[in-house]
Amino acid sequence: MITIISPHYSFIQFNNLQESHLCNHYPFGCLPVADEGDISFQIIATTETEEEANYLCNNTQAIKVRLQHANDCENTESFIVEYTPNLKFERLRTGAKDIALFWQHGLPNITGLIDIGDCFVIQLILPDETVLCSNCFERVEEDCYTTVIEYASPSDNFGFVYCGVNDKLD
Repeated sequence: MITIISPHYSFIQFNNLQESHLCNHYPFGCLPVADEGDISFQIIATTETEEEANYLCNNTQAIKVRLQHANDCENTESFIVEYTPNLKFERLRTGAKDIALFWQHGLPNITGLIDIGDCFVIQLILPDETVLCSNCFERVEEDCYTTVIEYASPSDNFGFVYCGVNDKLD
């Protein structure tokens, strides 16, 4: 079994399907996204066995990354786009059963896939077919209300992995 944890202070959080992903469910609305480079994120995968961790490290397609309509998170048959056939997580083994996964590709072609005003989530499909979805995003036309925040540090801080960036797996 694989458990996915988002750093506590990350704007992008992944959770189970019990929470609503409707645009109007969020008291402050969905996070705005104007361009394909507006999104990158980090998650930590914790496995029950070292064999599972080895599988995640060696299989670049082990976790699928898709865009999904915000009100259709549990749907794994129909989705907007799947990125993982061509793109992969950068991976860093941080412990015997822990792997830091970095998605630094943004959301390629989002401007052609999501209409202005539409809400969506990032959907992760784990090897055991567990479905996790991010918090809600809304495609916006104006980028004056969006900011891409990039963190860097010489040491691991606030639940984010910074050390060993040069030691990522291929």
